[in-house]
Amino acid sequence: MKSVITALLTAATAFAFSANAATYKFVAANNLPGTQICVSAAKNDLIGYKDMAKRYGVRHKYIANNLTCNGEEIARFAAAYGATRTADYINRFHKGKVSIIDIAKAAQEKQQAAGEDQEVILVMVH
Repeated sequence: MKSVITALLTAATAFAFSANAATYKFVAANNLPGTQICVSAAKNDLIGYKDMAKRYGVRHKYIANNLTCNGEEIARFAAAYGATRTADYINRFHKGKVSIIDIAKAAQEKQQAAGEDQEVILVMVH
């Protein structure tokens, strides 16, 4: 459930930033490899991101699961600034969490909690 909420919030954040069409300038606070990789990811510079990972000898799986940018996972950080190309690429290497939900039971429980006259919309995120 947490991953579903996270995915929805990330999508909403990405949509909100793209709807505003704001322009961001990313400035590295230092010259550490992790910071440089974060800047490339946030700029949606997929070629630069891959080049830096190769130059520093860091696997994409390690970056996706261990690198944080300003306190956020790198893919979420990139998506928050509309860098969907790099965020999608990084998410391919992220460890996923699998959860099985009985949709019929969940819908029934939501209807009981909400009342019989309200419509329940289930959103499945893969």
